[in-house]
Amino acid sequence: MRVLVAAAGPLPLLAPGVTAVAATFARWWSAAAPRAQTSSVELAGPGPGFLDALAHAAPDVVGVTVRGADGSPVPVSIRLAGHDGPGGTRTAYLDAGRAVGPAPAGGDRWDASSVGVGELLAAGVRAAGPGGRVVLATGGTGSGSGVHDAGAGLIAGVAAAGVPEGTVGADLGPLTRGARGLADLTAGDLDVLHRARDLVAGVDLVAATDDDLPLLGLHGASAALRGPDVTDAVAQDLERATGHYAHLVARALAAGSRPSLLAEPGGGGPRALERSLTALPGAGSGGGLGFAVAALGGRLLPGLRVVADAVGLAEQVTGADLVVAVVDTLDGHELHGGLVPELSRHAAGVGAPLVVLARQAQAGRREWSAAGASGVYELPGDPTADLAGRVARVARTWTP
Repeated sequence: MRVLVAAAGPLPLLAPGVTAVAATFARWWSAAAPRAQTSSVELAGPGPGFLDALAHAAPDVVGVTVRGADGSPVPVSIRLAGHDGPGGTRTAYLDAGRAVGPAPAGGDRWDASSVGVGELLAAGVRAAGPGGRVVLATGGTGSGSGVHDAGAGLIAGVAAAGVPEGTVGADLGPLTRGARGLADLTAGDLDVLHRARDLVAGVDLVAATDDDLPLLGLHGASAALRGPDVTDAVAQDLERATGHYAHLVARALAAGSRPSLLAEPGGGGPRALERSLTALPGAGSGGGLGFAVAALGGRLLPGLRVVADAVGLAEQVTGADLVVAVVDTLDGHELHGGLVPELSRHAAGVGAPLVVLARQAQAGRREWSAAGASGVYELPGDPTADLAGRVARVARTWTP
């Protein structure tokens, strides 16, 4: 019997620094069921483990320095897959969260800019080369988001990379003033958008999003913000400022010589384009970084699926008789866009049952069975408890 154990991200119950969650649980499973052929795969969505999960799929690393959310220099890494040379293309994987860092404290949070993410994206385009692919993990939305400027700084950072140093008129300041500055932007400030689009036009640009939030609305990026500094009035002000900026972006795209790839056939005007861009699932991810990638002509894809494709999850599930998912909390968010539905999608295709091990199981049987799980088992809540023993009991239940 072949068993595949998969996990996405760290698990608080394990010792600090243990990132090989799937491998740890696979080792416990194998000890309890030695006749089973047990393997593991480490996955991750946009977040701290994104680049680490791609270590084998994208082994080459390039280091660059960009501006963080507070303007200070931040060293970051780019992971590369593929090969250089004639006819060869490369994929560059980038993590926006490592570029901007955590959200600045207090009111400075709304002055933070994603310009460093734009610099990182431009470096990724150079590393991938013409015809290559650039994947930017946008990070999440909410209390942990380092920026909330709808990617205005990102566009400025990309555009600046295409301007020779010392060029007159290369002031990109208006787009780098953070969320507070969005309300004061004018149509002329978006002239740099086409310069940025020209720079990324030669690559397949993808945003690996952590959630499917749109940019605007009751379920948009501003509405999802959390923290003591996020009052109803603040959220409403940010929503208005972001809406104003999104309108200017749509006008700039509609007026350009090359319309957005996302525009409806036959046009529809700036308003229709604005609605299509801001309503994209994931446009609000990373404080609106998904929206910026869409405005540059890129695609938005679930981050976990991007990693799963890169590490060959489909091929690994094909050879399994049982699939085991290890998650922290089994709740509505996990069942909607987490590891469980991604594994279920592949396991169902080969007829393999899916078993879930969770630190907390907040979803009921109806919910998790509808998501494709055949069984759910809670792990001991005490870090000092016998985790290996609990895994062994489940292993003996599912593996002869």
